[in-house]
Amino acid sequence: MYGHRHSELVGIGLRVQAQPNVIIRNVKISKVLADNGDALAVQLSNNVWLDHVEVFSDRDHDKDYYDGSFAPVFLLVFLSNVVLQAWST
Repeated sequence: MYGHRHSELVGIGLRVQAQPNVIIRNVKISKVLADNGDALAVQLSNNVWLDHVEVFSDRDHDKDYYDGSFAPVFLLVFLSNVVLQAWST
């Protein structure tokens, strides 16, 4: 998945499940409510590369208002990624 310049997912997350050889690049994901799932969920996948990914919310809400997850994954590569304004990562 390649995000175009200034593209952003707001209020909705991205899930990679049971997939090999995935690249997610130049994507911003923000303010995904915990009831809507994780901001970025990578599960049971192999060879996943996250490059220039920004995941953020805010601290104006309770720590369980937003959520995010990575597990279990084999070979997860993070390059130039940013996680901002989050209670947990």
